[in-house]
Amino acid sequence: MTKPRYLIGIDLGTTNCALSYIDTKEEKPVTQVLEIQQWEDGGIVRRSNLPSFLALLNKGQIKKQEKRLPCHPESKEVSFVLGVEAKARALEEPGKVIHSAKSWISHPGVDRTAPILPWHSDDILGHRRMSPVAVAAELLTHLRYCWDDYFAEINPSYEFVRQQVVITVPASFDDVAQELTLKAAAEAGYPHDTRLLEEPQAAFYAWLENNFDNGNLKNLVKNKGAVNLLVCDVGGGTSDFSLMHLRAQTDGQPSVSRDRVSQHILLGGDNLDLAIARFLEARLSPDKPLPSYPWAQLVADARRIKESALSENTQSSYHVSIHLGGAGLFGSTLSGHLERLELTNILDSFFPLCDSTDVPKDSSNGLRDWGLPYAADYAITRHLAGFLKGTKVDGILFAGGTMKPPVFQKKILGQIEQWQGSLPLVLDGNDLDLAVARGAAFYLRSCMQSLNLIESHYPRSLFLEVDQGGKAHGLCVIAKGHPRGRSVVIDGLDLKAITNRRVRFQIYSSLDSESVVAKDIIPIDTHHIPVASLSAKLDVADQKTNRLAVNVRSRISETGLLEIYCQNAENPDQEWPLTFDVSGQLTTSLKDKQLKKDSDLKQIEQTKPLFDSLYGKGKPKTEVQAKQLNKALETSLNQSRQDWDLGCLRQLW
Repeated sequence: MTKPRYLIGIDLGTTNCALSYIDTKEEKPVTQVLEIQQWEDGGIVRRSNLPSFLALLNKGQIKKQEKRLPCHPESKEVSFVLGVEAKARALEEPGKVIHSAKSWISHPGVDRTAPILPWHSDDILGHRRMSPVAVAAELLTHLRYCWDDYFAEINPSYEFVRQQVVITVPASFDDVAQELTLKAAAEAGYPHDTRLLEEPQAAFYAWLENNFDNGNLKNLVKNKGAVNLLVCDVGGGTSDFSLMHLRAQTDGQPSVSRDRVSQHILLGGDNLDLAIARFLEARLSPDKPLPSYPWAQLVADARRIKESALSENTQSSYHVSIHLGGAGLFGSTLSGHLERLELTNILDSFFPLCDSTDVPKDSSNGLRDWGLPYAADYAITRHLAGFLKGTKVDGILFAGGTMKPPVFQKKILGQIEQWQGSLPLVLDGNDLDLAVARGAAFYLRSCMQSLNLIESHYPRSLFLEVDQGGKAHGLCVIAKGHPRGRSVVIDGLDLKAITNRRVRFQIYSSLDSESVVAKDIIPIDTHHIPVASLSAKLDVADQKTNRLAVNVRSRISETGLLEIYCQNAENPDQEWPLTFDVSGQLTTSLKDKQLKKDSDLKQIEQTKPLFDSLYGKGKPKTEVQAKQLNKALETSLNQSRQDWDLGCLRQLW
């Protein structure tokens, strides 16, 4: 099999996607950026970024195929539009536009393979809704179409599926989200050996491409021998922090290791939009929350205002006008203004000064959302303090679209200077819109040339829940720092599993288990985060009992996937894979905690007569019409429909 000519790096972003590549046949290979086809203002354009928005078309538009692009295969029905035009439609038809699919892929409380998007939409129902994985697959498919439209036409061997590909994900993505990302890639027709790369690492690789050979990397550690480099990656959906450690070697060229990553923090540009929208909602509708349609419209308008204000725009105020629905000419809109000083104060609230010993506050900030589990504390600086834990920062590299404005960078730098009494060196030169995609392609080049620039092993420890003395404990199956491609077998513990029926195992992760090694069994505490349930059916013929002595074999594949197997202790060649349950069903302990926190079960039980009156048998006990049900439920629960959490919705369903 011939080696691929092109190395392709893809940034599958919450807000924007990008594709970069390296032609290995060039004398001096450098990263290049693919211009992506999309619609804008009724015409076809090519842009270096593809906004991660998908707008569903109506039946007439689908029938006419009026949004077909030159890169689309004739066999594909075009039922939606991606990119710039889809993002613009969010202002006019927010109920038909899907965005932030990447954030939904990381949401453990829903079935990420089920058609749930657009969330809270009354315009798109039933089979036309899409799953977060399907949306990601369509974004990835479009990038493949754009590639093949140009390169495969030149030479069939340049077809996308024949190249080497890496997709970036947040360093904090858990194993389920990583597996679902690769599932989306498989649905998009990507090569079977497509890899995953942490986004902060990709951003650092982008910097290395321009600074590796010119001595800048050596100069970082020349005087100190070893330095800590912080990659501060705040994008549209997540705040992702990574700590790199650079050490001087005898040949003068530093070694680089990624030593620490942050917990998954759903906090980024989307939260800024929500904060602006919340402020405007209080001004436009002070007496009651806006219904879902105008609220979605307001969030889209807030996004427009934020992007305008953070560019070179110097407007002193911003006009807002939203439709409340209905056919009437008058009284169907709400209008108002947002002063620039008010907007500045909102944005500054995400970067408050704090102490180096501070940690994120465990309290709701009141931000209304789309059902996503956003960070309770929206202070990015407090999350950074909790991550660094007093570690000195010698250098900093900014990444992610939210960190593009110099004003935000200055706030982070000023905060770090206050903590440690000195400013870190800023590693600049990256185009924050394209750095992650460029760095991903350069990573593949470094792998091909065996440069091994960044040493990065598994960033957390994983535990399978086991019963020990009637109490839940965690069996460490992957220890922090475990290398890719190497299996670890847990044996000799007299573990037994039930055979011939499907069994479930809970898996937890921890970033703080520094001293734990594989095979250790420790109590589960608050530092252990539930990741998902794993399930398997151990089919065993001629088994005298329904229990089998097993070992556990675990491995992180070369592409980044977690693999866990139950292994017959007496016959290790016989093993059964444990697969992730992505249905969104919470574990027993987590489910109980969530329901106690968010929903009063007794209060929900009181709503049953309302449903019985419409759908039950016999004479209704409560008189209520179908169109009155939502209002009646709000009264019974003493809570607006907008505030019903996932636990409440599940119980109502």
